[in-house]
Amino acid sequence: GETNVVRFTVVSNHLEQPSEPAPEPDGPLFREDFEGLTLGPNVDEGVVGEMVWTSEPPADWTIDNSQLVGADEEGVGVTEWKGWTFANKVWWIEAAEDQRRSEWLSGRGTVAIADPDEWDDLGSPGAQEPGGFNSFMSLPPISLEGLPANTAVLSFDSSWRPEFDDNYHQSGNAKVSFDGAEPVELFEWLSDPGSPNFKGEAIDERAIVPLNNPEGAQSMVITFGMFDAGNDWWWALDNIEVATGAVLSKIVGRRSKVLLEITDTGTSKIVEDSVSLQIDGQTVDAEVTKADGVVRIEYSPAPPFVAGSQHAYLVVAQDDTGAEVSFDGSFDVPVPALPEDPLPGPL
Repeated sequence: GETNVVRFTVVSNHLEQPSEPAPEPDGPLFREDFEGLTLGPNVDEGVVGEMVWTSEPPADWTIDNSQLVGADEEGVGVTEWKGWTFANKVWWIEAAEDQRRSEWLSGRGTVAIADPDEWDDLGSPGAQEPGGFNSFMSLPPISLEGLPANTAVLSFDSSWRPEFDDNYHQSGNAKVSFDGAEPVELFEWLSDPGSPNFKGEAIDERAIVPLNNPEGAQSMVITFGMFDAGNDWWWALDNIEVATGAVLSKIVGRRSKVLLEITDTGTSKIVEDSVSLQIDGQTVDAEVTKADGVVRIEYSPAPPFVAGSQHAYLVVAQDDTGAEVSFDGSFDVPVPALPEDPLPGPL
């Protein structure tokens, strides 16, 4: 019961710049957690729910299913999983009979899902045309006006479980287009173990992707693609954010220890000795180390946290220009599968 990853919500990422050098935007450039979507009842899935899924993305997003087999045909592909869709995570897990989807802890509430495994359960579209699951989800234009070059960073909570065989080559990628130019691929995840771009199982991770925005770029559009898939597994996303500078990249929690990691992606770097941590409004004695651009903050509460409790955190630091960087939010301490007291039975 001491190995769970806590679920967390980042409330804000503040960047308070001094008069010099030139200021950068305060807070993230973009953020979406899908909680504002209106969900409707199940259609083909057997698990009944009144507000459980939708194919309608957030405002100004676009989804291209023009290469998806059965996109406009009844009985060819499960309706709820035709391309990128959005669903309550708990309902998705139940409808898909789990199959390790519940191991994705960082996704919460409504999440974005590309699930060719469930899509193939009606009419077997993957068998009709191997690799027929092709769906592309584009975010709205994100302003980069006044932003220095190579300072924008994409991060998102991701659940990726791949499968590869002779027919199905589950693949995922992200591309970015600056000012309407030809899209540039940010990464490609392939399920082929023999490929240099092979991406193994990563069922619960926070992905950090530098966007390498060019000098003078005014806006960009990011597109996530799931393609060449058939009766494979899934890729799901939540808490998509575009920010500048340092990014809160991990929170791992136990009753006896909390670990926070900050990936130092900015042009100015966090000063290790300046980092402080508050838990529930009180400054705590945390161990801070920095290596390879990652700041690790570890705290061991005494007494240990109570299982099922929630705690607020605040990280405050300075970068090497004297600017203040802070992250605040809350995390839940998970309830272990077994009780904390000894189980009854023979000594």
